Amino acid sequence: MSEIIDFTKHKAKKSPIDKSKELKAQIEPHIRDRDTVKRFLESMGIDINKSYQFVNDTSMVISDKGYISQFGTVKGFSGGDILDYIQFFLRIGLVEAIKLVADFLSIGTHLEPKIEPKKPKYDIKNIYNQMKLNGMPSGLISKIIDIDILKQCSNVQTVLKDMLVYDKYNKSLAIVLKENDEIRTIAIQHAKDKEGKPIKWKTLGDKKYIPHRLNSDYIFCCYGMKEAIICRLFELDYMIFQSDSIAKGIKDNLQFQNEIKPKLKHKNLFLLLDNDKSCRDTIKPIKEELEDICNIIKPIEMQDLIANYVLSFGGYDVDVNENFDFMDFVNYVKDISKIEKLLEDEIREGLSNA
Repeated sequence: MSEIIDFTKHKAKKSPIDKSKELKAQIEPHIRDRDTVKRFLESMGIDINKSYQFVNDTSMVISDKGYISQFGTVKGFSGGDILDYIQFFLRIGLVEAIKLVADFLSIGTHLEPKIEPKKPKYDIKNIYNQMKLNGMPSGLISKIIDIDILKQCSNVQTVLKDMLVYDKYNKSLAIVLKENDEIRTIAIQHAKDKEGKPIKWKTLGDKKYIPHRLNSDYIFCCYGMKEAIICRLFELDYMIFQSDSIAKGIKDNLQFQNEIKPKLKHKNLFLLLDNDKSCRDTIKPIKEELEDICNIIKPIEMQDLIANYVLSFGGYDVDVNENFDFMDFVNYVKDISKIEKLLEDEIREGLSNA
């Protein structure tokens, strides 16, 4: 007698499309929350302001239901949810877009195909080599770093040669971030977007790259491309976030998690905050990642540094404006020995209160 087959035990496997539909249903409530959408975009290196507008294109805004509205400046994209946005700008399919958002939300299934890192349409090394051939216009460097500071640095020629180039096309200074001899990022100070509108700090290469030197027990965390030059000139040990959004997204930054975070164990971290809410909002995610790793995490306000400078060395007090940063403070003091003394005082205070 032949065996009777129980077909209920042989259910067909779900296709990747079926799985993606299930996954889409799981992420749907999350992508209708504008703060979740904001955090996701920031994890991609896109700066979003407090009004939920895209900083580099304020015609794009996240609605209270998580949709991205667009008012005519981007050809081919008329708005939609975060999945529509990802598909359009990353040129990927719906299945891959769902997987990308699900990974961010830690909602998991196994979907194929896996997303490969998007390769740039340009050769960053070739761009760097071309910019290196351009002569630097006289007086351009001193517009970002006071000449009195440069005169006090014995390593000024080495650092500036390594980190600064001139972009003839945009007639702008550009800052170069390297990892050993590899060009990781070129940030052009003044450029134009696809529509010809002026923008600050157009980035080529890896927008999420975090330059760092973590040799000593005392690490200074700074925000912005210019601060990377200062940390090199002052020979500080440092961790530099190219933007606030990178700092807010360190939980999902593979370089930070795999390379930087383990090296910060038992270190003392000092956050040299820009004078704005966006930068202060980075304190929480940094502490969440490092509070059990670092010995101390001490935020330092620029207004407090100014007050300590006046108290220690005299001079005049100033009310720092919004976005006043560590580079502004350096250019205000103009004396490396005094700046180093103030940073040493911050270290002593942090250790005494630990």
